[in-house]
Amino acid sequence: MSVGMVKILSNLFWQFGNQAITILNGIFITAMVAGHLGPESFGILGSSLSVINIFAPLFTLSLDSILVREYLQSPASRAQVFWTAVTARGLMSIFIIALLFAALQNGIIVSASKAEYLTLCIAILSCLYSPLSVARLIFDAELSSKYVVVASNMVILASACAKIFMVANGYSLVPFALISFFEMLVIGIATIWIAYAKGWMPVFKLPSWRIFRTLLSESWPWMLSGLSVALYLNLDMFMLRSWRSASEAGIYSVVVRMSSIWYVIPTVLCSSFFPSLATLHRTDREKYRIRLLEFFSLNVAIAYACVISSLIVLPILIRILYGSKYEASIPIFYCHIFSIVFGFAGVARSQHLILERLHHFSMWATFAGMVVNVSCNCALIPKFGALGAAISTITGQGVAVLLSSAFMPRDSIFGLQLQSFFLKSFFSKSIFELRKIVS
Repeated sequence: MSVGMVKILSNLFWQFGNQAITILNGIFITAMVAGHLGPESFGILGSSLSVINIFAPLFTLSLDSILVREYLQSPASRAQVFWTAVTARGLMSIFIIALLFAALQNGIIVSASKAEYLTLCIAILSCLYSPLSVARLIFDAELSSKYVVVASNMVILASACAKIFMVANGYSLVPFALISFFEMLVIGIATIWIAYAKGWMPVFKLPSWRIFRTLLSESWPWMLSGLSVALYLNLDMFMLRSWRSASEAGIYSVVVRMSSIWYVIPTVLCSSFFPSLATLHRTDREKYRIRLLEFFSLNVAIAYACVISSLIVLPILIRILYGSKYEASIPIFYCHIFSIVFGFAGVARSQHLILERLHHFSMWATFAGMVVNVSCNCALIPKFGALGAAISTITGQGVAVLLSSAFMPRDSIFGLQLQSFFLKSFFSKSIFELRKIVS
């Protein structure tokens, strides 16, 4: 086994270890908090976070994969790229925070109570995490996630203990929002400290306007694409809160959380395999398409396994962990869980689009998915509530991830995607040898 493959598997092990802790925390601790707060307060917490998630592609500038690529391919300019990205994200975060506070003060973002107002304020301030998160991309590029994993897990476990204490002592909504805010902030600071201690933190260099323009010229289609995705993944929560009730938003929030725990898997796979796929894309295009099909098939096969296991296990967990107050979420979950198949396929496809620099195509594909999703929400939420939102999510993702590939301007991968949905090549010998994907 090559040294590169050992490094990739080691990085996968540590990233999955970290995400396993995150998943367990998301299932058990979140269930405890949801049961304590009840559907209405939990719905307020979820809808507040959904407002921030909508703007996340803007204050992060959708630069993650692009920065990793630049870090790998342009060693001489790493420091200036890093500090340019930190500065750009910091300034954009401040702008978004000011914009959201103005909207909140002027009633554009509605808060029905003081607790909801304070929760929204705390959620808005969480945008400050964005410039701190740039440091983590260094570890992704170096395939050395274990250092960040240990620190993140310590913070997550401390946060979990604090939430257990607050549930036991009957704390209200606002302190739970504060804990989530400080969890993100401390993880960001710890990541920077570890990078500095390891000697990986780039020396300070003045941000470059030229580099910023270059990065932005490539990232803005991804930013708009991310905004479209964020809208059709989070607008349903906002619409449920506005058109139905906070309680129904809380019910739907449980469904989304139980489905989304699986999304860490394709994210971790892509962050670990992207550097090797990028090299293969540059050196051997024929071999790249073979490995791309195997990579697509691997992601879809894991998604199918997650759906099957979820249909069996997670409804039982919802009954046990969340209690009778959230019983109504189970039928909705049976529908919503199938959206993760398109979710896994979309994360995998995004790596190819980055390498092909098909940023404008990605923007229009996700915009089309968003339009379909929002249109379905407008038609289905008033009549079917949370179930209508789940159906809209699946429909929108299907258009954005699969159907849109048929209209790719060059080097279409629509056929590869269709083959992957039928697990083409997954059961061949090569798919079980991970070294083949990165050889």
